[in-house]
Amino acid sequence: MKKTLALIFFSNFCFSQNAIEIRLIDASIGGVDYSTFPIYNQSTDANMNVILQNHNVNTYEYRGGHPIASLNDRIIQVICGTCNYSNLLNDLLGYNTVVENAQIITAYSPFNDAAYSKLIDVSIGIPTGVNSNNIITTNDNGLNQIFINHSVIYYQQAYPSSSNSESLKVYSIACNCNVQLLQNDLENYSTVIDYTEPMPAGLLLNATKYFNSNFKIYPNPFQDKITIETDLTIEKYSVFNLIGKKIVETELSETLNTELAKLNSGTYLLYLQSKDNSILTKKIIKN
Repeated sequence: MKKTLALIFFSNFCFSQNAIEIRLIDASIGGVDYSTFPIYNQSTDANMNVILQNHNVNTYEYRGGHPIASLNDRIIQVICGTCNYSNLLNDLLGYNTVVENAQIITAYSPFNDAAYSKLIDVSIGIPTGVNSNNIITTNDNGLNQIFINHSVIYYQQAYPSSSNSESLKVYSIACNCNVQLLQNDLENYSTVIDYTEPMPAGLLLNATKYFNSNFKIYPNPFQDKITIETDLTIEKYSVFNLIGKKIVETELSETLNTELAKLNSGTYLLYLQSKDNSILTKKIIKN
């Protein structure tokens, strides 16, 4: 079954609440049960559902948009209303025939193993292959050492088809590490790396088209306008508040920015629909 990044609305929701991120061993066992629409709080696995019910889990949904496409059907966010997250974590880790790993995170936070990184020079720091341990290698020795230190296993251009020379310097990166530590070392390597920032996770819902969504919105937070970088052709721009009310809809990016300038300070959900009906979403914050 294919899926796509799609927009979901939350009332009375706080973006700083806790959650647990789990990674399934097999995407076909323990995935999200879409029959509970519009609230996803069950899996397709009976034993997993016992754990979820015992801990009053009210949200069980995919975290999508990971640069390693094969992980997008295996990473799930679990949120409970009144449970003890440590106890829930122990039970999920104990179900090790289905759950590969699990950890407590901040709900709807960026991936903790993936980021965007921009090179200063488009020709320095480009990937050349992998070493004997499947760690990414580049044409820069200093960057190679950082990748070894943090077990970087994925490193590809985020916008390979872009006609913008600056966009071609941006890479998606993933590691078997704490990405914050990797980010610190990359940003300290300022002769090669311009900047590194966390990669946001979207929500994967049941739909007709799935794609690995590499896109960037900046600045975020913003004051008056935003810039959107993506290889897709966007045909519709919509903005919703956090209770699901649509407050902007337009086919023009210029009109989008005109309307964004009128908004009050706060958090909003931006919904982009492409020419081929793919969907991109992102939380944006206006200062």
